[in-house]
Amino acid sequence: MRMCVSISGGNGTFTVTKRDGGTFSSAGTMYFKVGTYEPWGVNHATKAMNGGALGTSMSESFSQWPGFPKSYYARYETAGGYAWVGPITIFQ
Repeated sequence: MRMCVSISGGNGTFTVTKRDGGTFSSAGTMYFKVGTYEPWGVNHATKAMNGGALGTSMSESFSQWPGFPKSYYARYETAGGYAWVGPITIFQ
């Protein structure tokens, strides 16, 4: 997977896609996490994804969650397992 962020002011939009630019073949759940990709990490957003999706995104107001730097990860879970990407570290 590939994750990128677009920042404007104190807000960011994180976008996750497949590295090859293709679609996600299996339905699953994308978790946008801070601190670790592991299941016990803090979730900032959860998105259900259908098979065939090109990707998904999450918007974040950095001021909503105090403390910097912050390391963002994405974890994609399907019935067959999981994949993760990150971190993208944000400094104030």
